[in-house]
Amino acid sequence: MILCIDIDGTITEPFYYLERANDYFGICLMPEDMRHYDVDLNYGVPRQAYLDFYKFFGERIHYEAASRKGAAFELNRLAEFHEIHYVTAKAPEMFSVSKAWLQLNGFPQGQIHCIGSHYKVEKARELSCDVFVEDRKENAIELSKEGFQVFLMDCPYNQGIFPNVCRVFKWSEITFALENPLFEGRGLRTA
Repeated sequence: MILCIDIDGTITEPFYYLERANDYFGICLMPEDMRHYDVDLNYGVPRQAYLDFYKFFGERIHYEAASRKGAAFELNRLAEFHEIHYVTAKAPEMFSVSKAWLQLNGFPQGQIHCIGSHYKVEKARELSCDVFVEDRKENAIELSKEGFQVFLMDCPYNQGIFPNVCRVFKWSEITFALENPLFEGRGLRTA
């Protein structure tokens, strides 16, 4: 199978930037306070203020990100039998830091696609994606509507019920589902 894997919030811990953002914006938010995917909405700051923060700290926070527990182990297991593509909304100029982070954290080699947009359907089609793993609910919904099997990594900002999307809480659930010959998009919690 061809597996398309998002990076931030999916194989990284979702709030790796929180301490630095709290310092920058002078607001102390906790992971449970992050009810929106868009950081500026959580902090109540103008979008430009967030973009200024990201321009200054983007590479550093991506490089320093902690990986999700079990993500590298499970993806290495999956890479033995499946083709891995990392598909991220990061801009193309974040390619080098993304590649370095994946290597540093022991993730399997795979093509890295920094598409600079949250709209991932076209890239999934281009890659003939069989399964997409994502944390942004809007992406999961779009991909699912286009017929892709989607696993949604649980985060405070992606709560809700989404048809044809499997919510997962840890990477081993994805591996189990993909290794189970009876799995056809069923058997896991619908998001």
